[in-house]
Amino acid sequence: RKLAELLTEGGADLRTGTEVTTVAPRPEGVVVGTTTGEFVADVLINCAGLHADRISRLAGVPTPVRIVPFRGEYYELVPRRRDLVRGLIYPVPDPQFPFLGVHLTKMIDGSVHAGPNAVLATAREGYSWGRISPRDVWDELSYRGLWALGRQHYRYGLTEVARSLSKKRFAASLARLVPALTPTDI
Repeated sequence: RKLAELLTEGGADLRTGTEVTTVAPRPEGVVVGTTTGEFVADVLINCAGLHADRISRLAGVPTPVRIVPFRGEYYELVPRRRDLVRGLIYPVPDPQFPFLGVHLTKMIDGSVHAGPNAVLATAREGYSWGRISPRDVWDELSYRGLWALGRQHYRYGLTEVARSLSKKRFAASLARLVPALTPTDI
């Protein structure tokens, strides 16, 4: 909020919750079309997060990469089992995989987070299995980079999906780090 306040005081025109629909470079600047109207800017800074690749393409800036959304899924240890973890418990990373794997993290409030399990999301802002965006799914499936990742790591990916669909499998992964953990502990 403070950053937005300072930027506005400095003359910036901040438009949150507004979708960019077109970007056109012109001699007078950049014309940006949005769902709330058009405006001209001297400079366009692409801070679109999960949509940054789309904004780049709208602006005519070729980018060889795409955003491929993965969702991190977490559990929390039940209060009576929090004493099993006094800090951070991480697996030894395997450099051949792009993900670290599930781990346990003691939070400042005493709770213990377990995860994440990383699964391909079916929407860029899809934080559950039920959120599906056909456009986002098409973007994922039509991206050769995702197919290359899938060919190289499909077994790992299948393990992540299985763990996502089964609390028992998730707990079993955690038990490799803390053998006393069971499905009833998360």
